[in-house]
Amino acid sequence: MAERFPGDAAAANDFDHRSLQKREAWLLFEANISTPSNMRAGPTGWRLSNGGGPIPPVPDVDARPGVFAAEVDRVRASLTEEQCALFQYAADNHASWADYFQRRQAQQLASTNGVPVVGGVKNSDDRRV
Repeated sequence: MAERFPGDAAAANDFDHRSLQKREAWLLFEANISTPSNMRAGPTGWRLSNGGGPIPPVPDVDARPGVFAAEVDRVRASLTEEQCALFQYAADNHASWADYFQRRQAQQLASTNGVPVVGGVKNSDDRRV
């Protein structure tokens, strides 16, 4: 790798990269913005899609029950009353919701497969980024 960065041992050892913080990941996810190219997912539980988009960790009912319940409530808010009455969408059906969150994360990760990664210093309008 040193041949790619002659005279710069720090860059050759990946010291120019840094880990994505939880707050940064959440803000980028909510705004649907890809991470800068020098970012890594880090130990926060977040993952990066092929296009660099942050994907949130799967909520864990045992580790963080409050976060799990809030995420279930967020999804249930988009359901109709008839759907909410079904057993599979019951708020206390943790196994079903855990499966749903696993599938959702897999879909989010796969959604950028095959999409060209945008690079360079100009956006699609040929303006400098």
